[in-house]
Parts: sequence; C-alpha cells; structure tokens
Amino acid sequence: MRQSRYTYERDSTGWVVVEWRDGNAGGRVGETVSSHILKSDARREAYRLNGWVDYRLEFSYNWNGKLNGKAFTSIRLWNEKKYVQGREYDVYLKDFRRGRVKLISMKRMRLHWLLGDRVPGHHTKNV
Repeated sequence: MRQSRYTYERDSTGWVVVEWRDGNAGGRVGETVSSHILKSDARREAYRLNGWVDYRLEFSYNWNGKLNGKAFTSIRLWNEKKYVQGREYDVYLKDFRRGRVKLISMKRMRLHWLLGDRVPGHHTKNV
C-alpha cells in the first residue's frame, strides 16, 4: 500500500505537517515542514501538499438546526473541483462528523444578488 507523502501529526503543543521519504535502510524518514496551532489548518495543508481535494463540508454552528433534517442548503465559495453535483461529502460540525450527504443541486450566484446595496462599492439603480 502506498503511503501519503505528507501527513499531519500531533506535536507536543500543536500540529505539524510531516514530509515522508524512503530512508537508506528501507524504512521511512519524516521531516517537519510546517507547524500549526489548529488541527484543521494542519489537515488542510497536508491535503494541499498531497494535491488532494477535501470532500468535507465544515460548519462552525448549526444555525436554525439545519443539520438535523434530511436536507439543507449552504452558501459556499464557488469551487468547481470540490463541489460536483452527485458527489458525496462528509459533514462536520466543530470537528465532529455529523454524517454523509449527497450534493443534489447547486446554483452559481453573485454576492450582490444576495446582499444588493449592502455590498461596498456596488450600487443598484432604482427603476
């Protein structure tokens, strides 16, 4: 089984991203390439360095209990590599896995469509 080139590991006071290479004696040797306070930052960096896409939806708060139902909506920055209709995602609330969902539908929107005149530098005409 092929092992990841970059992993994230717990270090005494935080998290580190480790780059692994084959050693002279046939084992593997790891070298720390970055340090992070938060586990999520270390995980994100390891995924980026490995060239992986992170198929998880993270929430910091369960607004209106939306994650308790069978379906929910979410506004995300557009990312056509990560968000693909029909793909399944793991849902996390504050680093705890809440379940697995399937992306059924998505719509590309512009920020000023949602916020109108509240977007700095954007003005709409009154007709």
